Amino acid sequence: MLMYSTIAKNTGNSDKQVANMLIAGFTGQLKGWWDNYVDEKTQQAILNTVKTENGITTPNVVYTLTCTIIEHFTGRWSDNSENIRTLLNGLFCKTLTSFRWYKDTFLSRVMELNDCNSVYWKSKFIDGLPNLFAERVKNQLRIDNTIPYEDYTYGKLIGTCIQEGLALCSEIKLNHQIKTQHLNEKRQLGEFCDQFGIETSKNKKKQRKEFQQKKRFYKRRHNNFNRKDKHIKKKFIKKENKKPPTCFSCGKPVIMLINAEIKK
Repeated sequence: MLMYSTIAKNTGNSDKQVANMLIAGFTGQLKGWWDNYVDEKTQQAILNTVKTENGITTPNVVYTLTCTIIEHFTGRWSDNSENIRTLLNGLFCKTLTSFRWYKDTFLSRVMELNDCNSVYWKSKFIDGLPNLFAERVKNQLRIDNTIPYEDYTYGKLIGTCIQEGLALCSEIKLNHQIKTQHLNEKRQLGEFCDQFGIETSKNKKKQRKEFQQKKRFYKRRHNNFNRKDKHIKKKFIKKENKKPPTCFSCGKPVIMLINAEIKK
């Protein structure tokens, strides 16, 4: 809206004419707000607003219209410092991966405050970094065991953070290279000793203990007992009766009776 008003004023339109063109282009919520919510008296007060600077009176319609819209739709715009202070006090950089986002967000908010150049906000910017990294930065900023934040600009603080971050990356790479080089030297020394028949110390392998299978116990509410072994049932073999069958009436063997009947 302000950009359009600047372009329109450069073409020779007055401040009030630009405001009327902006109002004619209102749609949706803005059109309903201007036609139904704002009464005619308030509309005329906005369109006839002027400002006086150094004894010179000039129209101030576009600026007043813009501020009125912001006040009705987004709240109080003139004194938003308390909300900004609350946001900055809760802003932290958990990891250095989000350092650029933290830097941009902090600067965009803190520059809206009247006391943005105070020691409190400069120290808050450093304290919002990860703890160990913040201590490294403070060690670089410290002079005679104190940190003169009033002598540092935000650009100097950010430059120190970037410098310490790059130094930390170099240290991590150097430690990795030292470990790799140590392993290579150890391997090369072993090959040199092997050429002359000198044994090198080797790590002894740990002897594995034999695994002993433990008996499983089945738990119940009150009784503990072992698993019973499977019992194999033996087949029942019926014993043969060696005595020949006898007759129930006379008691003689059945075979003898049969033979006697055959002879008859």
